[in-house]
Amino acid sequence: MTQPWEMDPALDTPESWPYFKAYRDARGSRALGRIRFSVWDRGARVTATAPTMATMAEWYRRGRWAERAAAWDAHLDEITREEREIAARLTVADMEARHRQIFALQTHIITRELEKLAGEVEREDPILKPQHLVQAINSLVKEERLHYGKATERVEGIERLTDAELDYIEKKLQGEST
Repeated sequence: MTQPWEMDPALDTPESWPYFKAYRDARGSRALGRIRFSVWDRGARVTATAPTMATMAEWYRRGRWAERAAAWDAHLDEITREEREIAARLTVADMEARHRQIFALQTHIITRELEKLAGEVEREDPILKPQHLVQAINSLVKEERLHYGKATERVEGIERLTDAELDYIEKKLQGEST
């Protein structure tokens, strides 16, 4: 089955086809007059002279150029959307893999440092000072909770706010971020 944007002998002639292709592939303006001369100037001289505007209008109408070009545009949009989705998925997958590696390394370092403090490991100089170890543990716990979709902050009393108060807070926060 041919696609609407491909040559269709029921709609296209050898003379009209180069003009439809130019119309279909045009970005921005698809004005028939512009298409008429751009194709002729590029050497698609399948007739002795450039087609008249009346001929172009007839090819446009009979060949359903607008409908077919819209199908072409939708096809290109779908391809672009699919490519962006693939790129986004790959980017997210790469990020998640990096985060898993970092998380595993952090867990190893923190566990090792805790073992040193507890005296379960041969005495070595600690990599982290105790206050930095506490910060690292807090960070690791927060990352793990985020990974599993759990809250990382305690927010109490928000259910008592009215919609108007929540809207006010949201507007204030948006104003601070701009």
